[in-house]
Amino acid sequence: MPLGCLYLRWDIFFRRLTPEAQQELEISLSDSGLLLGEYMELVERAYQQAYEMQGLSAGWNRMDFDATAQKFAADLLASYVWRKRLFSMISVGEQALTRANLSGVLPSKIRAADLSRAARYFKSSRSRRQRFRLRERVHAQIEEAKRGRK
Repeated sequence: MPLGCLYLRWDIFFRRLTPEAQQELEISLSDSGLLLGEYMELVERAYQQAYEMQGLSAGWNRMDFDATAQKFAADLLASYVWRKRLFSMISVGEQALTRANLSGVLPSKIRAADLSRAARYFKSSRSRRQRFRLRERVHAQIEEAKRGRK
């Protein structure tokens, strides 16, 4: 039973961030591998869920709404990041398995330890560079969102 659409003013939100808070947001998003658009979509979804619950429950005040929305957002973000990392690890394992098969190794000779070692190598060798690029990208997206563009 939709009660309407909740609209968040992201441009105002980003303009009100202190430089330290913006830097903290950029770091946490890049460490978790989230793009700004993914973050914004998940937070909007959480606020929409809280808004719908508020309409169904009489007697809610603003503090209850904010606390509920923040809880929904934290849960959504944590589960989304977990699924994204799991998918990444699965794809790295599949790539390692494909490379092993292309090199002529018999399937019975491929050990799980080899695949996990390849996944660890992939994660450690690229993570710092990828996090830096992602942080730069998130920073640019936040600056653009401050100007009112999504």
